[in-house]
Amino acid sequence: MVEKKDKKIVDDICFDTEAYKRFPHLRKWFNKLYVAETFGYLCGPAGISVPKDDMYIVRPIYNLRGLGCCASKRYLTTSDLRTVPPGYFWVEVFNGYHYSIDYIKKDGVFEQLNCFIGDNDPTDLYRFYSWKKSDHVFDLPEQLKRLDVDLLNIEVIGNKIVEVHLRLGMDHVMQYEEIIPVWNNESTTKEGYEFKPCLSGHDDGDGWLDNKRIGFLCR
Repeated sequence: MVEKKDKKIVDDICFDTEAYKRFPHLRKWFNKLYVAETFGYLCGPAGISVPKDDMYIVRPIYNLRGLGCCASKRYLTTSDLRTVPPGYFWVEVFNGYHYSIDYIKKDGVFEQLNCFIGDNDPTDLYRFYSWKKSDHVFDLPEQLKRLDVDLLNIEVIGNKIVEVHLRLGMDHVMQYEEIIPVWNNESTTKEGYEFKPCLSGHDDGDGWLDNKRIGFLCR
């Protein structure tokens, strides 16, 4: 695993909106339904019934705002065609650790830069309590190894890739061992930790989240 030593590897792409404009030929990877179909998950868009009554993740097909905006876990039945709104899709629920993993391309080959394990709220999927650096190594599938970008981030649950980002994930805080997201009205001080504000001032999905993320406590 490559160790992050030099901030120069972080370029000016910090958000999916910027990457979407930069790489028009790779926009299919912003389509989360495409990602789920590419890797063979049980999934379908609004209007397609689920194969069995069960819990599913329901989320927008596209979400360039990040933060898991409007994603939720819902019980769907085979006769239910109204719960999943237009522009959304359903996908099977995966269990296991939630990883955020960064890669950097060196001599034409992606090398893993870091890996963080996230601990999030099972009901408010967007709300992570912490990210901790891990030695876990994840080998990219061939579809992603061929991408003509220099930086890549994936989010993985268990061993299933659930999101692909044409940028780094932990951007300006990747050098720390533990990262605690700080939400609106929470303290920005904690003994042994350094507060780092969000690059955008605050993150709230352009108003789609009631609770703003204002930064990170890092150590």
